[in-house]
Amino acid sequence: MSALPFFINSRYFNRIIYLFWFAFVLMVACAQEGTPQENLTGEVQGNVRHVKVLMSNYRFEPRIYQVRVGELTEFNMESNDGVHTFSIEELDIDWVIDSDNPETKSYTFTEPGEYKLICLIPPHGSLGMVGSIIVK
Repeated sequence: MSALPFFINSRYFNRIIYLFWFAFVLMVACAQEGTPQENLTGEVQGNVRHVKVLMSNYRFEPRIYQVRVGELTEFNMESNDGVHTFSIEELDIDWVIDSDNPETKSYTFTEPGEYKLICLIPPHGSLGMVGSIIVK
């Protein structure tokens, strides 16, 4: 007679199954630990990060941009509905974009931090055409 049916029906079998299940869950959780992946905006080609900016209906799309310190960032900007600005007053950036003329401008952020992005065409900013650029 085999001891296997006795073992499967014993209270020790359930404990061993729970122990293996706990070990498996712990291994999966530890495997996912580590350095969180950066959620940077756009794609890098060569040494330049290319970021697409769409301006329409009193908003920037996306509203939040994340880039790296010291990285040349090229903003490819389009407006769907008239004139808007891509302005960061703290850095003296004030780029005007017309719906008839998409613009590409480059900038290298030298200091980490969060910078307020706003459209300075009245009353766009007060209607919610704001965003932020997070420099890591």
